[in-house]
Amino acid sequence: MILQAFAKEYRISVPISAMILEEDYTVSKMAVQRFYDGKFEVKDLARAEQMAGLVTVIRKHSPDYAWSSRDCIRAMARIQELGYGKALSDQLVRYPTMVTRQINLREYLKQFEYILKLGGNNKDAAFA
Repeated sequence: MILQAFAKEYRISVPISAMILEEDYTVSKMAVQRFYDGKFEVKDLARAEQMAGLVTVIRKHSPDYAWSSRDCIRAMARIQELGYGKALSDQLVRYPTMVTRQINLREYLKQFEYILKLGGNNKDAAFA
């Protein structure tokens, strides 16, 4: 029940919501399968809600649906893990920049690093 409620609240697909709630950013189909098998486990609801908040902001700045790619989600998780999730959200609001589809995780991290450093902010941010 929490999976569907989470997906509805943040307007994120069930597979992506499952990845976020389990903090398993490898294959969304496996997370959904664990849900159906009764093996689904929410790791940390507060962190999942922070991640979903970041996804929500990035989705607004992603006209080509880059936000829904596994590599982009993994990059967002890495940014969250390093403590820059709120800063990235704030930068996207302050400097409306598009998050575009990239070829791999490293390129998404470079894009997020660029966004974080706009306006001379977050000079110490380095991910790629």
